[in-house]
Amino acid sequence: MPASATDRFAEEGPGKTPWPAPETTPPCETQNYHIVGTNPDNLVHIRSGQFWANCAEDEAKAYEDTLEPTLRAGLAYLWDNPQKSGAMGLRYLHNRPPTPQAREELCETKESCVAGLFRNLADLEHWAKSHPSHLAIYTGAIKHAKKFGDQRKFRTWHEVSVLKHGEAHFEYVNCMGRTGVMQGLSLQYL
Repeated sequence: MPASATDRFAEEGPGKTPWPAPETTPPCETQNYHIVGTNPDNLVHIRSGQFWANCAEDEAKAYEDTLEPTLRAGLAYLWDNPQKSGAMGLRYLHNRPPTPQAREELCETKESCVAGLFRNLADLEHWAKSHPSHLAIYTGAIKHAKKFGDQRKFRTWHEVSVLKHGEAHFEYVNCMGRTGVMQGLSLQYL
């Protein structure tokens, strides 16, 4: 990883492709199988979080009714277009109380995150800068911030990691063919 955001990655340079796309696996039979693998250089992991538990009712409703569906539409594009977008796996996660009894006693946590893997940073940046699905998320977030101003309690964040070869390990047992990174990495049957 470069020492700062302005340093170049080792693979970059004049005439070099910054991040070659890894080979993708063809659709394979996965049920009743155990499949393992690791990542190539420069695989990107992103986790984007949303927290709206502290929001007033009108702000929470604005997120749930307007911005969150826009987020889901962007995720649907990434999931449905892995070759174009470079997205290799996505999960939309919600924090929930652990038991039905706790869910009755406690209010909903109103916290979620998206965990995703991209072939490389260039693919993630391209989607973020230019694709209509992300531009809708971005402009929706700006409109939300302007609407609620200093009273805004809705919070978002992003964590991005660029992984060296072998820093992530994947293992699938009896999974559907589009689970995780199975559609984007070369994996081995055990």
